[in-house]
Amino acid sequence: MNKGNIKYQNHLTVFFDILGFAELVNRTQDALDIYDIVNKLNFISSDLKKNMKRATFSDLVVLATTQTTSTRGFDSHVILNNIFNEIARIQAQLIINSILVRGGVTYDKLYVDKNFIFGKGLNYAYQLESKTANYPRIIIDPIVFDIYNSTYENHSQITMDNDGIYYVDYLKYITANHNEYLSVENFFKSHKEFIEQQVEQINNSGISSKNLKYTWLILKHNQCLSQLPDNYSTEIRNRFNEYKIRHELITRLTKRSN
Repeated sequence: MNKGNIKYQNHLTVFFDILGFAELVNRTQDALDIYDIVNKLNFISSDLKKNMKRATFSDLVVLATTQTTSTRGFDSHVILNNIFNEIARIQAQLIINSILVRGGVTYDKLYVDKNFIFGKGLNYAYQLESKTANYPRIIIDPIVFDIYNSTYENHSQITMDNDGIYYVDYLKYITANHNEYLSVENFFKSHKEFIEQQVEQINNSGISSKNLKYTWLILKHNQCLSQLPDNYSTEIRNRFNEYKIRHELITRLTKRSN
């Protein structure tokens, strides 16, 4: 190897953490089940494979562009849009399988080859996931959002949260990118059932560490159902109201937190 080629350059980095992974491993007997879960995060489509590298360690997954990007921009904005779409899609798939993830998307200095991924971009992505995200969301570095926003005005999978942070919104993606209302309805039915089951487990266990996470999920779930795209008819909107989660669950979680 020519060590003169080892230098930092700008790359896009995606960092994931599978929440509750240790507990999941401890209660799962078959290694194949864990492998299938982690492998779901290998969302790189055929169009993206030539541009991305993946590394996995236990519950942590890192994806990085293998090609350097031009200053304050990418060689193809389509790549960035596709990555956001894939992140939203895989989050939706995982949560229906009772798996939550948290993470960050950054744009900064990185060294990438077939064996190594390291640099400031990865450190910052980890910091976003561990210190800033707080909830089960994939948050976006403001620089990455500015690059994306310069090309795409219609953010069908990006939302600014109440704290001013942009994140990949898989609920918004589901409602905006699926033409079959029945598949959307089935998703929200399953999403509602998952959250209610988890809240019931929290109540039975008395453990309060997960309260804020599921309070946030309930609020986002109901908010999305209240802000369906314009192409949803009044009949569909009224039917989807059945899948809103009772506010009393938030009250119960809040009381436990206090």
